[in-house]
Amino acid sequence: MRDLGSSLENKRWWSLLKDNRFVFIHLFFWLCIYLLLGLFNWVKNMPDNGNVSWYDAGWYRSIRDGGYQYHSDQQSNVAFFPLFPLIWKILHLNNIRMGLINWLICFLSMVMLKKSLKLQTRETLLFLSLPSMMFMYLPYTEATFLFFCSVFLIGMYEKRTSWILVGLFFSSLVRPTAMFYIPALIFSEFVVARANGENFKAPLKRILLYSGISALALLLVAIVQRYQTGEWFLFFEVQGQFWNHKLTMPQLPFTTWDEARILWLDGIALAFGIMAFLFCIVWKFRALFRRFENQNSPPAIVLFSAVFLSLSTFSVVFFDARDSPEGTTLLSLNRYILASPFFIVFLWHILKPGEFLKEYFILLLISAAIVWYCLYPVTEFEGLKQHVLHKNKAELYLGGICVYLGLYLLMKFKEIRSELIGGVYCLNLVLQLYLLNEFLKQNWVG
Repeated sequence: MRDLGSSLENKRWWSLLKDNRFVFIHLFFWLCIYLLLGLFNWVKNMPDNGNVSWYDAGWYRSIRDGGYQYHSDQQSNVAFFPLFPLIWKILHLNNIRMGLINWLICFLSMVMLKKSLKLQTRETLLFLSLPSMMFMYLPYTEATFLFFCSVFLIGMYEKRTSWILVGLFFSSLVRPTAMFYIPALIFSEFVVARANGENFKAPLKRILLYSGISALALLLVAIVQRYQTGEWFLFFEVQGQFWNHKLTMPQLPFTTWDEARILWLDGIALAFGIMAFLFCIVWKFRALFRRFENQNSPPAIVLFSAVFLSLSTFSVVFFDARDSPEGTTLLSLNRYILASPFFIVFLWHILKPGEFLKEYFILLLISAAIVWYCLYPVTEFEGLKQHVLHKNKAELYLGGICVYLGLYLLMKFKEIRSELIGGVYCLNLVLQLYLLNEFLKQNWVG
């Protein structure tokens, strides 16, 4: 009996390793490409305890070490939410070890999503290779946010209320998400109810319950900040006053920090954000006029994710500062979109072979055209080279963005899907490691 039990246990372990072999495959290719890039001196910096903690990591570390502090005449750490710094404090780790823990949390989240969504190994590897996923192995909030959002999304997909509540509550303690979650909940519940021919009594109860949980988390953050600083709701005040996140009409051409070195990344994020917004419009129209069959309506998690991506894009375009005298900055949009669990879910749906090929091709084409128009330098500025593309390089640069976007849509063709995913995976890993190297040099990424 002992031998039989041991044999069954070994089979379970083997099955678990086999199902999640993507972790080892990814680590192998990540290391090989890192060494290869280092051999050609394209990657020259090794992560250490100092160079993994630039920019926002310093704010999280200040909350970890000294709690919230408010200064009325300068930027303060009350602009950030407390759960990740609290976890960091409990673990009592240095910068690089916290980054490694974040990487493990990222892998765990992808294991959960793979099992729930029945992702193929190639698809999971593709999602792990997205360029902005480099933030997953830094002492940033991305991995914690990915984990709790994955719990929430899996709960929504598998109709597990307890998972939904836990995921919503704790993810709302990681980032200020309530203003995104509530509209996304209303939209996804409305469309699914219309598709299934439900009345709105049950969806309304779910909306109120889930929105209340997210709002409760926001209130808890306000209470913590009030207790430590003596002031209420400082997050919004500080973000507006010192980070200049105020409602502003967008100005063309869109820019970002460090000119062409990063604009391609924020441009790709902008394209997918616009595509998510157009996706929402299409399904809202179909829901209003019942222009779909039940089996064709996307799952609620896809609808929710599309709204979240749309609102993330909207918040950057309409609430980010301008890089005067140039246009509106897309600062950090790639981090909010491409390193988001909601983008993984949205991309998972978009890449399904054969489904809505013509519709999604049109959406992506419109998105790429809008990005081209928004990023193209239509006006000459004296300080043009600091932030905006030069006109003589713009066509080639923006064309490269469009080609990259088109590669994802081509993955819907079964005949070339496997080879294309493999190629884009390797390309993404090169880009991801390039961005990591830039970050380690204290160059801006997001």
